[in-house]
Amino acid sequence: MIAKTSRSMTSKAAVKRSVPAGSGNPSSQLNTAALERKLSLAQARVQNAVSLAFEKAVAHRADPANNPLPPSSRTVERAFHNFLETLPAGKRSRIIDRLKESLHTGPAARAERYGDLVNVNFRSPVPIADQIKALPVPAELRFNAAESEELTTRLHLKADKKSVKKRPAAGVAPIAGVLPEQDVVSTRVSFIVDSMTCLNPDDVRKDEINLAGFAVDSNGNESQLAPFFIGKFKKNDSVALGGTGKLFTLPLDPVIFPQSFTAGLFIVESDLISSQETIDKLTVLFIAVGVAIAVVAVALMVVSAFVAPVISVAAAYVLVMVSSAFQGIGLQFIPLLGDDISLPAADTLLIEDKVVIGESFARNLTIGKGFDPAGPFDGKYTVAARWLGEA
Repeated sequence: MIAKTSRSMTSKAAVKRSVPAGSGNPSSQLNTAALERKLSLAQARVQNAVSLAFEKAVAHRADPANNPLPPSSRTVERAFHNFLETLPAGKRSRIIDRLKESLHTGPAARAERYGDLVNVNFRSPVPIADQIKALPVPAELRFNAAESEELTTRLHLKADKKSVKKRPAAGVAPIAGVLPEQDVVSTRVSFIVDSMTCLNPDDVRKDEINLAGFAVDSNGNESQLAPFFIGKFKKNDSVALGGTGKLFTLPLDPVIFPQSFTAGLFIVESDLISSQETIDKLTVLFIAVGVAIAVVAVALMVVSAFVAPVISVAAAYVLVMVSSAFQGIGLQFIPLLGDDISLPAADTLLIEDKVVIGESFARNLTIGKGFDPAGPFDGKYTVAARWLGEA
């Protein structure tokens, strides 16, 4: 889900949307089917970038000298390698064997799957995401001006529908030196979970749920949440988090816009908490995946025919769209860990204008799908959350 913070919809992009589709220059006409195909290809490109990084980590284990890892632990390759090291031998082998099946397929099959990405250099320590960012973007992935306007329209419509902003309540003590009628601009944004509700427990009778997560912004700031106990849940039980609900706080630049903030949450049942190192390394891996998504997705947008005011908005939309890649990426290895951990649910806030202290953006996330043939975690939980501007 996405939210904008613009005070008015009389922006340049909004004015353009008042012009009937197809009017004016023929180059401005929108082909919706072509746009949807490009979005699908963009999502596949992001997922393939992460899959190649996973394969690079496996190749490194077999031949470190010819497959050097990047030095930073915040790259997908290094983070995935470090995560594998924490797993019991049996689980580690199952994950590696699955990736070896892809790694060792023939050149034709790999070229069909990865396209122009098939030639990334495993012998280089440069992160896979950075290598892909430097590649020429294929013509079928370049968004034209009409498509950029449509992406911007979708962004704002989704924002208008989903965001709920609240100003500071009446009677709140004023801040020293600030007149009561003045807006005070936020310099931080927090992600707060107010409550969790169990729609379907993972276990037959009762779940003992711990919540873990991560956050990353478009400036590279990051935060991770170690698992902490939420409560015991049966079907339809709800738990209010109260004072423990503020999970992440990241800096918000009051001058530079746009900025985006992504938070991801996943459930860890108490049975897995004994392996704290595994959860810590998994959280770092999710952060690294989030950074890689940003690197690859934004590279697609900067070569497209956008006018300057539109490019950042459309890029942010694509960044949010491909955040669903967390699901596809997690399916590669999380099911092999057992039934004690869910895939992550991610949410992104896009900020295009100043945020007032106390201004909030409501969110509703769903973790898990209930019974899911694609994965062993059968729980389904809803999360009532919000982003909050703070001093």
